[in-house]
Amino acid sequence: MRKTLQKGFTLIELLIVIAIIGLLAAVVLIAINPAEMMKRGRDSQRLSDVTNLKKAIDIYVATSYQIPATCVASTLYGCGAAACTDAQRSSAGTGWVPIILTQNIPTLPVDPSSGQTITYTAAVPGTATANYRLACSPASTTFEINTYLESTTNTSKISSDGGNSAILFETGTDLLLLDGSGAAV
Repeated sequence: MRKTLQKGFTLIELLIVIAIIGLLAAVVLIAINPAEMMKRGRDSQRLSDVTNLKKAIDIYVATSYQIPATCVASTLYGCGAAACTDAQRSSAGTGWVPIILTQNIPTLPVDPSSGQTITYTAAVPGTATANYRLACSPASTTFEINTYLESTTNTSKISSDGGNSAILFETGTDLLLLDGSGAAV
């Protein structure tokens, strides 16, 4: 009688390996949390955008010693509820920021989720339309820029930015130009 060698894997062995790979994939997916990683990425872009916009306006004010009259006090500027158009991204004073910033930035930044409803993080989370907001005071040459942040890792940035809003990240030279909800005062 001749003995034959079996080569290959049995069905049970294959199923066990597939189950282990599936379990490991699930654990890794839960640990990575891709949805939170996407929120962090969009928030990073938002923070970079408002920082760059603040710097551009700071440079404008430092060189011209004024906020132009086209930036009307007690007026809220932003792209609104719809996604920003190319015309609204113009940095020539005709976009959503009524200040000529072409020397400092080629186009105005827009929220990475512009026009979409997002769930923002804050002391009391909620939903809102994603966009950047600007208010300025030509009389005092001050301005404020606001944005919502999505990632729970940024809650402390909202509460420690020095502004009066518990739901928006605020930056600028006067963080009281917009009220706590982001409306112009």
